[in-house]
Amino acid sequence: TPFAGDGATMATMATDAPSEAMTTYYCVGTTYMNGNEHVAKRGRILLFTAVSDASGGTRLELRAVGRVKGAVYTLEPFCGGLLAGVNARLQLFQWVPRLDSNALGSSGASDKAPRGFDGDLRMLATQHGFITVLSTWTDGDRVLVGDMMKSISLVQLVNVKGANGSGASAAA
Repeated sequence: TPFAGDGATMATMATDAPSEAMTTYYCVGTTYMNGNEHVAKRGRILLFTAVSDASGGTRLELRAVGRVKGAVYTLEPFCGGLLAGVNARLQLFQWVPRLDSNALGSSGASDKAPRGFDGDLRMLATQHGFITVLSTWTDGDRVLVGDMMKSISLVQLVNVKGANGSGASAAA
């Protein structure tokens, strides 16, 4: 289950993409906050995998970065993707492996991808209308959203499509 504290949110998710065996990803949501801001305007979602090193230990390796417009309050695996509560929005992301490890990310950043950086987080769906998404609980294609001011809302994901460019939509 995800936890929040000191500007970071964390969750784990697993994928069994056709190109790889079952992999566990450690997902961390971050927030950038300027001293004069009352509401965070930017953040990132970082995906890591645990890899064994030469000394027999384990280290985290960064696999993908997704930039978001706001603070990441909650992360949850959902319908084969990653559901994020970002300020007043629910956003569903899908991890898409890259064919070329030096290709630009979906964010359009001009720098080359770091070593091991082999995928992009692509947004599939967004649901607006909350004050601040503080918590999420999932069951199948439904999400129970804990909002700062509006108590709770039930959202259902409909029309889910894959990485072929088709999107998904959320219905309240």
